[in-house]
Amino acid sequence: MDLGLEGRVALVMGASRGIGRGIAAVLAREGARVAIVSRSAERLEEAAAEIGEGATAFVADAGDTERLAALPGEVAAELGPVEILVANSGGPPFGGALDHELEEWERAYRSLVLAPRVLAGAVVSGMRERGWGQIVNVGSTSTREPIPGLNLSNSHRMAAVGVLKTLVTEVAGGGFT
Repeated sequence: MDLGLEGRVALVMGASRGIGRGIAAVLAREGARVAIVSRSAERLEEAAAEIGEGATAFVADAGDTERLAALPGEVAAELGPVEILVANSGGPPFGGALDHELEEWERAYRSLVLAPRVLAGAVVSGMRERGWGQIVNVGSTSTREPIPGLNLSNSHRMAAVGVLKTLVTEVAGGGFT
């Protein structure tokens, strides 16, 4: 299938395994130059070897917003400006509404809400200038109906949807989604 992605630059978070790795592999097969990102250099090496040509590893933790703010510039220097952003981060630990300490709430917020916001903030202006871009946030059905035992994920993924839906209304018609 030709998705028209030949030569495009994609940044995929959480790409060392699971959904992120699968997304990165498909983008690379479609001819995109893919920045695969994870906090594990070892797993990134394995993923890059499996994905093959078109995958370049960048180490970053979704909870490190300073690192994430710099990441699109590093990707641009090596591969070109980011045209496709896939915000994909793992879920926080299981637990009910009152089961987590505030530090766990803050970690989940950084990873699930601030990470997509910081990354989008770093790439949107370039997408606007070029008149093309795609931002994908990998979420959960918990944004429609909370899943018992996943309070941190339920709460923060809904917040991320709020941020990104607001962004969509602001950039609609600019050549990207």
